[in-house]
Amino acid sequence: FRLLKTYKKIDKFSSVISHFTTRQWRFSNDAVVKLWSRMNPADRQIFNFDMDNLTWDSYLRHMILGMRVYITKDPMSTLDKGREKYRKLKIAHYTLLTVITILLVWGFISLIIRIMSFF
Repeated sequence: FRLLKTYKKIDKFSSVISHFTTRQWRFSNDAVVKLWSRMNPADRQIFNFDMDNLTWDSYLRHMILGMRVYITKDPMSTLDKGREKYRKLKIAHYTLLTVITILLVWGFISLIIRIMSFF
């Protein structure tokens, strides 16, 4: 049941963002740059929209949390639980990759040893 609920959230989120992720977008901010260059320092401080001063890490962190709360309707109270689950899944993922890599290397070495034994 939990898997179905999770799938429904992922499906809803995918349908919401699909319009924006499946198209090519081109933006031009020439008018904004021109306006910014014409503003005096007092106006620049009042109407601060300079992207060079934007802290992108903070912006993206808040944007992702907002998407989680308002698009997927996932309460903030589940954040710690989600982080713990993500950590466990990450460990499982890298463990699986390590095991597969070891098996592939072992298989490759075994194959080379068999080929070498014929000569």
